[in-house]
Amino acid sequence: PSRPLKLTGIGKYPFIFVSQTSLDFGDVLISKSVTKEIIIQNKSLVSARYQIVSISNEGPEKVFKFQPSSGVLAPESSSKILVSLFMNFFHDNIVR
Repeated sequence: PSRPLKLTGIGKYPFIFVSQTSLDFGDVLISKSVTKEIIIQNKSLVSARYQIVSISNEGPEKVFKFQPSSGVLAPESSSKILVSLFMNFFHDNIVR
């Protein structure tokens, strides 16, 4: 004979924090690069996939590089992301 069974549960989803929402690279000379560091944290109990896509990296003037640019954060862990700005052309208003 079958019996009814009631199941309940709580769904978990990734909860990501970024240590900084803006970076100041200061004055960067043409043909030079400056690298800053940000930390991303997964404050949830499940793994979280991430991919960083720069909306300012369009066209031939790619100035930002992220290392790593994608990955998986284990539950309750953090990862260092290096953000590099390389000035290979003159532009007086890259990011404000």
